[in-house]
Amino acid sequence: MRKLFWLFAIPLLLGAASPKISVAVPAELRAKGVLTVGVKCDYPPFGYVDTGGNTVGYDVDFARELATLALGNANAVQTQCVSSADRIPYLTTHRVDVVIATLGYNADRARVIAFSKPYFSQTGRVIVTKASGINNVKDFSGKTVLTLKGTPYGKWFNDCLPGAKNTEYDTTSQALIALKEGRGAGYADDDTLLIGLAGKDPSLTVVGALYSSKYGVGMRLDDDAMIKWVDAAITQLQSQDFFFTLFKKWVPDKHLQDLFSESMPRPGHDLTYPTGPVVHC
Repeated sequence: MRKLFWLFAIPLLLGAASPKISVAVPAELRAKGVLTVGVKCDYPPFGYVDTGGNTVGYDVDFARELATLALGNANAVQTQCVSSADRIPYLTTHRVDVVIATLGYNADRARVIAFSKPYFSQTGRVIVTKASGINNVKDFSGKTVLTLKGTPYGKWFNDCLPGAKNTEYDTTSQALIALKEGRGAGYADDDTLLIGLAGKDPSLTVVGALYSSKYGVGMRLDDDAMIKWVDAAITQLQSQDFFFTLFKKWVPDKHLQDLFSESMPRPGHDLTYPTGPVVHC
C-alpha cells in the first residue's frame, strides 16, 4: 500500500478569518469568552496529541474556526480529551460546551443530545492482519471482532453477524495491541482511522464495509442558541469550501483527497442524516 503521511501532517494556516455570521453568538458563550470543546486525542488526523504535546487535528482546527467566528480569536478555545464512551457524558454534565469528536449520528444518541448539520461522512470497516486471510465481513463468522466502547460496531456485529463474537476496549491502542496479539481476528472502526493505521503498518489491511454514518457537532438538547449558531456557522463554512480545504491540510495524500472529496459538505454538495435506520445489515 502506498505510504500515507496524513498522521504526521504539519499544521498550516488556512487563511484569513471568516466574516461574522448572521445568527447571534450565544450570549452565554460571548460572556464566558472561551469555547470549551470535547475532542479525540487518539484519533489522527481528527484529533491527537503531536510530538510537542499539543492537541491538534481536523476537529481541533474546526473548533478553532468556530472560536474565531464567535469570539474573534482562534485561541479562545479550550479542548478536553474525550473517548468514544465518555464524550456524551462530558457534554450532558456541562464539562464542555460542544463535542467535536468524530461523533456519528444515530437515533439513540439524538434522543440524548442535539446534532448539528453533518460535517463529515465515514464508513465503518475492519482492519485485519494480511496473514489472516480475511477478505470480507462474512469471514468473521465464528471469530472475535474487537471494537471500542461507545461505538456502534459491536452492536452491528451482534445484529448483523451473530456468529461473530465481540470484545470491547477503551482505546484504539488497546484494540490494536489485542489484534497484534491474536486476541481478535479484526478491529472494527471508522475508515477515516483505519486507513491511516494500515498505511503506517504494512502487515495490516482494511476490509469490508459495514455502514456509513455522518459526524456532527454534539450539543445539549436545551441549548437552542448554540444549536442555531453552530448550524449557521457550518452553512457559512460550507459555502467557503472550508471543510475540504481543512481536510487537504491534514491529509496531504492526493489519493485520499480524491477518495474522500464528497465526504464533507461543500459548495453545491450537502450531507444529510438518514431518515430511516442508520445501521443496515
